[in-house]
Amino acid sequence: MIISKSNQEFFKDGTVYDTSRLINKQLSTVKKGNDYFLPEVYFSGILEFRMDGIKSARPVDEWESRYFYDVALCDKYTHEVLYDKLGYKMVSLPSFKKKPNELNSVMDQWFYLHGTPLANCLPILGPIGI
Repeated sequence: MIISKSNQEFFKDGTVYDTSRLINKQLSTVKKGNDYFLPEVYFSGILEFRMDGIKSARPVDEWESRYFYDVALCDKYTHEVLYDKLGYKMVSLPSFKKKPNELNSVMDQWFYLHGTPLANCLPILGPIGI
């Protein structure tokens, strides 16, 4: 899990490098020979920058307003997942633009709270009971 506050020019390269090192370390624990059974490896990232590199606060279309990325190793032609034990899940918080009435899940609520000053959230959350 990584929380990245600033845009890094080679962020994607770094995530691939980090996961490949983790896979390489796990290879030393498996049996020698042709047995390359590996456990699942997933990268999770919460990003405080946009993955698409756009600096504008206003998304142009639905594709550009994506905030959740679920990346897998897949075939470019068929779009079928080739290897299901390696994945990258990333959230780009600046791209999360839902309004309070559009929050449909706990995940949406968490992203909203993370990106909104607390004073603006109190009317939406309502009174806190003990």
